[in-house]
Amino acid sequence: KYMLTSLIVLNFYSCGGSKDDVDVKSPTDNDNDMPEETINLSPSIPILIYPDNGLVCIDNQLEFSWEASIDNENDPILYNVQISQDSLFNSILMENTTDQLFSDFTLNKGDTFYWRVISLDANERSEPSLAWKFYTEGDGNINQLPFQPELVSPQLNQIISTDLVTLQWNATDDEESGLKFDIYFGSAQNFSLIAEDVNDNIYEVSLESDVRYFWRIISKDNDEGKTYGPIWSFKRE
Repeated sequence: KYMLTSLIVLNFYSCGGSKDDVDVKSPTDNDNDMPEETINLSPSIPILIYPDNGLVCIDNQLEFSWEASIDNENDPILYNVQISQDSLFNSILMENTTDQLFSDFTLNKGDTFYWRVISLDANERSEPSLAWKFYTEGDGNINQLPFQPELVSPQLNQIISTDLVTLQWNATDDEESGLKFDIYFGSAQNFSLIAEDVNDNIYEVSLESDVRYFWRIISKDNDEGKTYGPIWSFKRE
C-alpha cells in the first residue's frame, strides 16, 4: 500500500519537463539585425579672421575672411556671411552664401558694423560664429567715431509703473565734438525713429499699459561719423 503511493508521486513530478515547455526568445536577440540610424552632424562653427574685432577700417570696400569649418561626414560646406548694425542681428543689413573662405562687401563710410558666419551642409547648419564689431571711415578721413552709447535708465528689462518715462544714456567722443542723437523707440510691432538730432542725452516718452518697449540710440558727430548703440528694452505694467 505505501509503496504504490510513492510511485504515483514520483511519476507526477517527473512530468515537469514535458513537450509543453515554451522556448521564450529574448527581445534583444535580433537587436543586431536592426539597421543603425544615421545621424548627420552640423559643420563646426566658423572662426573669423578679418576684419578683426574692434578694427577701424579706412577703406569701406572689405574682403571678409574666416577659417574652414569641419564636417564629420565630409559633406560640401557653404558659408553664410551676415553683416548687421545690430549686435543681436535682429535685422541683417547684408549677407552672402558662398563655398569660398572669403566674401567682398562695400559698406557705408563712417559707420559701425557687426559680422558673423554660419556654416551649412545639405542637412544642418552650425551655430553662428562670434559676432565681431568693426568701423568704417571715409578715404583720408581721420575722424574717430563716437563711442557706443551706454545705458543709464531705465535699466535693462525694468518694469515701469508710470505712464511717462525718461530715457537716459551716456555717450562720448574722443575728439570732443558736439554729439547729436537719433532715437529709435516703440513696441516690437512699431519700433521706429521717433527723434533726430537730439542734443541732450535724455528724452521723455509716454507708455501704454502691458507693453514691452524697445529703444536704441545712434550717436552722431559733426563729421558725419555715427555709432549704433545696442537695442535695450523695458516693460510697462
